[in-house]
Amino acid sequence: MTQEKIKSVIDFTPYLKKTYFIDISDLTVQNKVKSLLKDVNEQDELADIKKAIKLFYFVRDEIKYVVKFSKKYYSRKNTKASVTLNRGYGYCIQKATLLATMARIAGIPSRLHFVDMKNHLTPQSYIDRIGSNLFIYHAYPELFLNGKWVEANVAFDKQLCERKNFPVVDFDGIKPGLFAKQDATGRPFIEYLKDHGTFKDVPYWKIIWAWKKVYNF
Repeated sequence: MTQEKIKSVIDFTPYLKKTYFIDISDLTVQNKVKSLLKDVNEQDELADIKKAIKLFYFVRDEIKYVVKFSKKYYSRKNTKASVTLNRGYGYCIQKATLLATMARIAGIPSRLHFVDMKNHLTPQSYIDRIGSNLFIYHAYPELFLNGKWVEANVAFDKQLCERKNFPVVDFDGIKPGLFAKQDATGRPFIEYLKDHGTFKDVPYWKIIWAWKKVYNF
């Protein structure tokens, strides 16, 4: 069954609509999606996968991964997809929200998956500041492609991975695009601890209260 036939059978409306954070009506985001996907043939049976790949690599590498020790950076406004695009950088939730938004604009159903995880390669300076290498409510998008939900973790840009010797997450629209459990030398990298499930939008206040219990800022 084709992607379009599946969409006609299952109601994907909640995964295609606008929310406060997934602001698909923003013209800047719409125009960026249009520009990125201008060469994709809509009649191609793999069109959605080709769109998803282009959007993934744009958000992964052109929107840099940045963590800041500032409450303002994690405000509701700064979590909106359009704000992240205009800013040009973000942390995992901001980048995941942007990709989910761009996918919806392109007609690809999207949702957000949240997990708790440990990054065993976290720099000591970060651990000293935040108090842990535990990342509560780490986020990555899932895109509905070829009849299934496919994970597409865009958090760490390629330049950061090369600088920190982190494994790079690639994406082909078919296999899960997730952080590796080990790096190329066999060192532990990502350890997934708790699955919070998937959401149609950012569960903002749930995340903030969870952070307050764990982090120093």
